[in-house]
Amino acid sequence: MDVIYREEFDRWVKGDRYIRPLIRKILRRPSSQRSGMQTVVRNFLIGLSQRKIDYSYNRPFFTIGKSKTIISFGLGINGVKGLNRFTPVIAAIGFPYPVDLPDLCHDYNIKKNLLHSNWILDLVRSANVYDQEIFGIWPAGIDTVEWRPVEKTEKKEIDVLIYNKAYWDTANTNRELVQPIRNFLHRNNYSFSEI
Repeated sequence: MDVIYREEFDRWVKGDRYIRPLIRKILRRPSSQRSGMQTVVRNFLIGLSQRKIDYSYNRPFFTIGKSKTIISFGLGINGVKGLNRFTPVIAAIGFPYPVDLPDLCHDYNIKKNLLHSNWILDLVRSANVYDQEIFGIWPAGIDTVEWRPVEKTEKKEIDVLIYNKAYWDTANTNRELVQPIRNFLHRNNYSFSEI
């Protein structure tokens, strides 16, 4: 199995996607934080290793054969750009809204487009751009060891973890969406932490 996650893409000249990360490492401190997509991909690879499934990660496209299925994570067309158009592809989590890439399934051999929740699935299906049968659910990216349920003998530190991803219109979104959740938790004496 080939797994593709292309974080970088050429911006100014062909091949600069290989040079820019090296320059960043030299000029900046290494970041200890991963993006959500990096976490999903990392946990997917851990899962493959735990199941003893052989895989290759981010091989150059020209080394991937026509008949071998690949799983490509997000970042739009960069996840498939350069692939042979006959190579079967599972478009994993992170591909954009179908209206943004209406020719994706025509230009590439997309066998499945996997999404991480029903509400996202409903959203992309509502675009009516791709064949409805192409979509599927794949709840991915969760480290089930790190996030395992607390044993009854262990003391919980918090009851609820709020993962606040309000990046748009933050003042209104926090007031209208997040604050009512906080209020509910306070009223019902739940402890919580927010990241």
